[in-house]
Amino acid sequence: MLLSFVFIASGFITQGFSGELRTFKNQNGQTIRAEVESVDGAYAEIRREDGRKFTIVIETLSQEDQEFLAVWAVGQVVGNERLFDIAARRSDENETRSDGSGIVTESRDGFYEIEMSNRTGNNLEGLELNWLVRIEETRAGGNSKDRKTEKWENGKVKDFSIEDREEKEWKTDSFPLKETSLKSGYYWIGGAPGVSRDKLDGFYLAVVIDGRVVRDYAMPSGFLEDAREYAQENKRSTGE
Repeated sequence: MLLSFVFIASGFITQGFSGELRTFKNQNGQTIRAEVESVDGAYAEIRREDGRKFTIVIETLSQEDQEFLAVWAVGQVVGNERLFDIAARRSDENETRSDGSGIVTESRDGFYEIEMSNRTGNNLEGLELNWLVRIEETRAGGNSKDRKTEKWENGKVKDFSIEDREEKEWKTDSFPLKETSLKSGYYWIGGAPGVSRDKLDGFYLAVVIDGRVVRDYAMPSGFLEDAREYAQENKRSTGE
């Protein structure tokens, strides 16, 4: 039996997000609980709790549901790496050098430069970009067990916009990094290495639309799981 949602049973391949059930309502007040499989122009494919799939004519839905599917569709294309590319690279500036008694210290401000490229066919507005940076700090001298420590920094770019076919660059905050080296003939008591160097150890970016993470990225790629775990732990600890 067809409802006035204009459902059409289908067997398309699952795309986009999955696992989030939502109660959809049409303009006559009829409801169905299902998750979104894909959105294509005027149609949305959904899967009911019993596993049966349908195609909905979007304009038959409530205004709230139409807006939800519009956001969902944008999230779908932003999540496609071919259509929405993200790249990051380490950089630094403001390098200084001080020469002390037996020790040379070099300081600089390190940061990440991010390039984003939009090929989705949509002008994207109102994105929220949440980023994390992990810094490995190495203390001069000391024993091998306590020389290295991790520090996390975070930031947010609100209301980020990027037009279709546009490439946009931005950068994170800057963080002080230090490198210390002993001059020839000098040694640390305890035999610690003569060189200690702070470094940017990883960058993570979450692209958020309407409170939903629709894409995340890490550089290097192996940093992704560590960053996700840290973000989740930090979310729990702050109650967000």
